[in-house]
Amino acid sequence: MKAPTLDIGEFEGSIGEAVSEYAIPIITAWRTLQPTLPGFYNINLVPHFILEGQRTLALGLPGWSVALLISFVIPFFVVLITGREAEIRRAKEELTQKRQKLGELDVFRQRRAALTEDINRYSNATTVYDSIAPGSDRWSRILHYLANSIEDLNSLWIYSLRPDDRNSQNIIISGRCIYRARIPRIASIFETATLREVRTITIRKKILYEFDIVIEKVDKYDIPEPNFTR
Repeated sequence: MKAPTLDIGEFEGSIGEAVSEYAIPIITAWRTLQPTLPGFYNINLVPHFILEGQRTLALGLPGWSVALLISFVIPFFVVLITGREAEIRRAKEELTQKRQKLGELDVFRQRRAALTEDINRYSNATTVYDSIAPGSDRWSRILHYLANSIEDLNSLWIYSLRPDDRNSQNIIISGRCIYRARIPRIASIFETATLREVRTITIRKKILYEFDIVIEKVDKYDIPEPNFTR
């Protein structure tokens, strides 16, 4: 606003300062009411803090709602992502353990395959031997019963399988056992068998029971080896 005819020369001191103090707010309000009125300078005299306050108020209810929603959504997703990461780590650890167990299982499978191959080879050998010497399959059948009929017997060892000196048609099984009550269970798996003797021995300050079982008939299909005389 221009006022060339306004003379404030005769006023001194605080009068001039008062005029300049009130002139700016008046012109600012006037320009706000009539922004297209000619004669105004293209200058925005509104204080900066008022403009910022207008921008804040212009955000309105939708803006504040969105800002409040974002403030709640961000912690939710942070907690959710943290939980997912924990589940992923746990799943990776389980996968690693299962892969290790799978590797151990493969080792056992290879061992089982090797043992099965050995058993088949021994079975073929005993079959050939049985065809050559009738009655000799008694030994293989005894081993079969010992391997498959006493799986629940622990702490028992068989260390000898030989013909009986008193009767060559009989077979003697000798072994050791920690518990004496389990010895008769070995004799019960054969058709006809007798517990001939039980002895006690001490190994590493522990008492063991040593036994001799005489097998007279392996099973109902047993054919004793014939006695050869010279």
